[in-house]
Amino acid sequence: MNEQERHERPIILEKNGRTSSLIGGTQAVTLGLAVVVNGPSRAAELSPLLAEDLLRHLHRKLHEVQLAEQRAHWVGGKIYNWALNVELGYISLSGAHLRQTITLFDLEVPKTVSAQKHYLLRDDIARLAHDTLGEQLGVAADTMAQGLA
Repeated sequence: MNEQERHERPIILEKNGRTSSLIGGTQAVTLGLAVVVNGPSRAAELSPLLAEDLLRHLHRKLHEVQLAEQRAHWVGGKIYNWALNVELGYISLSGAHLRQTITLFDLEVPKTVSAQKHYLLRDDIARLAHDTLGEQLGVAADTMAQGLA
């Protein structure tokens, strides 16, 4: 995908797809215990992150998108991406973390963004947010790369 095509895509999309049916399947397989086991994870998605943690989160998500784009060049990678419900060119964020990311640009968060839902943020905007936050915190890009290694 070239830069022109990328910039024509929406900046934010509400994530939908297989996630809701997977949750129902998980509940059936675990006899309803998935809520108890996944509770802390769900709570973390709804809570705002510290600035340093948001930077790490964005960095990891951008790295995941990069890997998905590399995988998409061969059939096995395309199947893998499909199984993970990956949308190329976007990172997946909870509504709470999307709100935090948008506020980095001193923009008003759209009223339709709910903390309980998941959204897709175009990766070039996520990269800009990542770099802006890194500058605010005084963290060099190579330092972040070392943290993922």
